Amino acid sequence: FVGQLSVIQIFHRFLLSDDTSHEVGRIINISSISGIGTNFLFGCYASGKHALEGLSKTLRRECRQYGIKVIVVAPGNIATSIWDKQTDDIIEKYRNTDYYQLLMNHMSNIDSDVVTNAMSVEEFSNAFFNVFEDVRPANRYTIIKSRNNKVPFSKARVKILRS
Repeated sequence: FVGQLSVIQIFHRFLLSDDTSHEVGRIINISSISGIGTNFLFGCYASGKHALEGLSKTLRRECRQYGIKVIVVAPGNIATSIWDKQTDDIIEKYRNTDYYQLLMNHMSNIDSDVVTNAMSVEEFSNAFFNVFEDVRPANRYTIIKSRNNKVPFSKARVKILRS
């Protein structure tokens, strides 16, 4: 959250142009589907994404007078190296707590479901590119992998892009 805010503060002056023939810029924040819901046992991650969603909503109102669009892109699971870092060693320190079995079950779900059904970086990138091309962008896009492994581009105002 702090990193995104810093980037916006540094580059905001480039979003407007004195030349009226140029289009104003857009702010596109990449959040997560965890930014509007809960992410069981990943509260710190979800809270950071909730903060980014709140910042985006506030900026959207503050930048409206300048014609600057503030867009949130919220992907589902993406097959990256982050999943390889979810090892049993991480949860071992919780062995003698009430959370240990919950973490073990959740880790099993990550191994069997999340990683298997995650979209590839290429699938996400292809869907994400559509956000840049959209002449009338929605305020928020959700990019998720569908059961049939395709990435259609929805024209709804709250857009769901499936990979």
